[in-house]
Amino acid sequence: LSTGLPGKLSPLASLGQKSKVLSVSLDQLTDELRAQARDKAMLRSTVTAVSLLGCWVDSAGNTVLVESDASAPKQLTAKLMKPPRKDINLSLWQTTDGGAWHCGDAVLDPRASSPEQRLSWVFRDGSVSTWTWKAFTLEALSMRGLLLPEDTLPHAASAALGAPAVPSSHFDDGAPQEWVPVCMSLHGAF
Repeated sequence: LSTGLPGKLSPLASLGQKSKVLSVSLDQLTDELRAQARDKAMLRSTVTAVSLLGCWVDSAGNTVLVESDASAPKQLTAKLMKPPRKDINLSLWQTTDGGAWHCGDAVLDPRASSPEQRLSWVFRDGSVSTWTWKAFTLEALSMRGLLLPEDTLPHAASAALGAPAVPSSHFDDGAPQEWVPVCMSLHGAF
């Protein structure tokens, strides 16, 4: 660390081994800290729990179903499905300061992610899992304000999340209907 004066080093420059001197540009350090703050602010404003809901496909070929946890509706789970293997259920949460998102042992990389298109999860060993968005779930649609008939909403989550109930006749008004891809878990449906 330089003090900015010729021949004068900061006392911090001698940290570590006595025989080595560390030199760091304060401008470079400031720029890096600002970039990290921008990333954190961008992450807070773009990645929300609602934007994570839906069906994704990861770089390992798993279908990833993100939905609210039935036992704790304010929490999210990611279910990795790849038959014939048993499903893998992971907790999906955001830090209390509203910054980083975590899924299992991975942290969302805001620089390499674009919500509702692609998510890049980085593990401690540096490996990366990339999720590509594929379809909405009924829960994701209702959380985005789409009014769905009460009997189509998934288990008890719709009531817990405050989704409005609409009679089926609401959709029989003769107006053209727009279709969107929908992903549903059929586990336990048969």
